[in-house]
Amino acid sequence: MKIKPLYIYMIGILLVFAVIIILSVGENSDEPQQEMSNSEMPNDDIHKGMMGDDNTPSSSNVMSNVKERMDKLENEINENPADTVKISEYARMLASAHKPEKALEYYKKILVVNPKRIDVLMAMTFINHRMQKFDEAERLTNIVLEIDKSNLNAKYNLGVISATKGNKEKARSIWEELSNQTDDLRIAELAKNSLQKLK
Repeated sequence: MKIKPLYIYMIGILLVFAVIIILSVGENSDEPQQEMSNSEMPNDDIHKGMMGDDNTPSSSNVMSNVKERMDKLENEINENPADTVKISEYARMLASAHKPEKALEYYKKILVVNPKRIDVLMAMTFINHRMQKFDEAERLTNIVLEIDKSNLNAKYNLGVISATKGNKEKARSIWEELSNQTDDLRIAELAKNSLQKLK
């Protein structure tokens, strides 16, 4: 199955917006956020419809394209409710569109088909954590660890959830263990940084 470049670019733009929103809402960053410059947007037929009068991405153009894609995905899912690829894409778009409850509904449909989808469980963990449903985020993380007890991302997340819930000793224990492992240096570094911030 070939994916059209337009869809890839739209998903990429959505992910950039989601990351910017996530970083700017509720999290302190030592670095200022950089805006997208004109040079980052390719000047080709695919992107022309996304540019405003001053040659910058227009929110109305982007939103129109995103809405069209979401409507199309919803129709395709209604026609084929077993298409977990489309359901997953639609759920990601709903989460990015600040519709977390609806996104969770669609992710749950995937778990009905395959309850061991770690990617879906991790996405649901993130959404629940953002909604401050920490007990549910912890429950989902523990399911991931039952499926894959060596999942370092889930272990790190369990530390984050523990710290958020006020169980700093549990978070410290998890992060100390992760900071000494060498299988994933990125997680080890994250754990070290989190330990330094833990008071």
